Order: sequence, then structure tokens, then C-alpha cells
Amino acid sequence: MRFRPIIPIIFAAVMFVFNSPLPARPSHIICDNFSDLSSWDDMYFKNVRYHTLYSIVKDGDKTCLKAQSYKSASGLMLRSAFNVYEFSRLRWRWKVDNVYEKGNHKTKEGDDYPMRVYVVFKDEGFFASLGNAFSADPLPGKTLMYIWESKETEDKMVASPRSSKAKLIIKESGESRLGQWVSEEVNMVDDYHAAFGKYPPETATLAIMNDADDTQEASTSYLESIEVYRD
Repeated sequence: MRFRPIIPIIFAAVMFVFNSPLPARPSHIICDNFSDLSSWDDMYFKNVRYHTLYSIVKDGDKTCLKAQSYKSASGLMLRSAFNVYEFSRLRWRWKVDNVYEKGNHKTKEGDDYPMRVYVVFKDEGFFASLGNAFSADPLPGKTLMYIWESKETEDKMVASPRSSKAKLIIKESGESRLGQWVSEEVNMVDDYHAAFGKYPPETATLAIMNDADDTQEASTSYLESIEVYRD
């Protein structure tokens, strides 16, 4: 009889647990406004002597990433990975000052872009270290490259002229929007399926690059933000 008063307390505790709201799931896994580069590592390629310069600058009241190439190629790779089935949406905002006269997404000699955003998927041969992932060839995993192509084109998705593991997805092309901030938004899972005919591995990371080593030209481009979030 002396244990009976405890029963209502236990019942109340159980009901509290079951009726408590679940913790809210985060809507974003990545949301970088480029106040610094602490989340990114340098990404270098073999046999490329000159590297693109990346810096943080102000654009009005906002910070952004500035990329300057001159006969160079290198990029930045995100240090962390994410699950593309939990966070399938990718959004970024970019601006390009100039394109390349010799740029051509169909040839190795023209395979330069004033800005490209990579999604690199965990696949056979995937990198052991994010920091030096792109120091080896071929690409460490199947890759989507969202690009700003130099010449006007109606192409939307094409094979990379350098690797069967990579597909180029042309988001902007030509000079009509030079000097303007342009927002892009994609579904990474849908794009992978369209590119490779199957659904992707669940783990991926991001990289960004401005390169001019093939055309031997120069360009300046910017990223104001990049986000990975739930559908």
C-alpha cells in the first residue's frame, strides 16, 4: 500500500515523455555566407603549376568569395560531408565578371570555367582525405559539375571531356548576365539520376573552382553564398 502514491508520478512522467514534441530537425546542413574560409581546404591538381587566388571581400554590406585565375587552376573543397537523401537541395549565388574566348565545354582545350560548383559523391576510389582529394586523377568519385560556360549554348547536361565519372550541368552561359548576381537552385539526387541513370551513394561533399589553365586566359568570379538543405 505504501508504494501506491508513486504510481501517479510514474504515469505522469511516462505521459510527459510521450507527449513532448520531438526536437526540430535542422532545415540546413550547410549554409556558408563566406565570412571566412574555415570550412574549406585547398584543392590542387597534379601538373598544374599556377593556382587560382581565393579571398574574402566585401560586396556592399555582405561578404563573398572572390576567385581570380590567370593561366591557373585550383579550387576549394568543403571539409565536411553530408547525406544527399536527407539534404537533397543545393542553392548558391554567383557572379562572373568575364568569360573565356577559348572556352568550350566540348573539348579538353576549352575545359575552363570562370566558376563551377562540384558535388562529389562517395563512390569506388573515394578520397581518404578531403583536403587532397583532387590531387589524384581520375576524379575520386562520380561528380556533378555545375558550370558557367563561356559561350552561349542550348546544352543543359554533357559528359566531361576529361572524365567518364563527371557530368557538366550548364546553369549559365555566355555574356548576357555578366556582372550580375545570379541565384541557382538544384536537386542533387535528381540531377545524379539524370546524369548517370541510377540513384547516388548517400554521402557527398562540395567543391568550387575557377580555372584557366587550359585556355591560358584569366577571369574573376564571386560566390556570395552556398547552401545545402532539405527538400
